[in-house]
Order: sequence, then C-alpha cells, then structure tokens
Amino acid sequence: MLAGPVSLASRLLDNALEPDGWYGITGDTWLQGTRGKPRALSLLNSGATVSPLPETPRSLWGRYRNIGFLLMGIAVLALLAWLYPRVVRKGRPH
Repeated sequence: MLAGPVSLASRLLDNALEPDGWYGITGDTWLQGTRGKPRALSLLNSGATVSPLPETPRSLWGRYRNIGFLLMGIAVLALLAWLYPRVVRKGRPH
C-alpha cells in the first residue's frame, strides 16, 4: 500500500531502484519521508504493523482559501465596474 501523493510514490520507487535496480530491493516494507532516502524493513511475521500518521487538520485559511480567492475576485470586478464610468470620460473629447 502506498500512502501519500503520487509524486512521493514515484520518488520512493526511483530512490529504491537507484543503486542496483531491482536486484537491490530487499525487505517487505519501505518507509520514505518527505526528505531523505527510503529505508527497507523486514516486518513479515514480526508482529509489527505500519500505519500512516493521522493527518493534521488544515488551518482556517487552508479550508477556505478557494472561496476567499473567489470572493476577492468578485470584489475586484465589482470595484472595477463601479470605478470604470467615473474614470473613463463620457462622450467624445472636443
């Protein structure tokens, strides 16, 4: 089972195959953090289990970022629509 984004899984496979290709693969469990090389472990029949860490809750800005950008965009468009007639001259210049 691969836990994490596809880029992390791709980097894990690339780093695991780096030194000796498929001949260098040992162990039944590979752990890789966001930095560093992957580590091979042999956990089969050892009684140990591997589970991903629980995800931390996203911040308030992280949860509402998309709607915030949408509201800011609507506000900018409304401001431009309100300012346009006041800035642009009405009629032809004489």
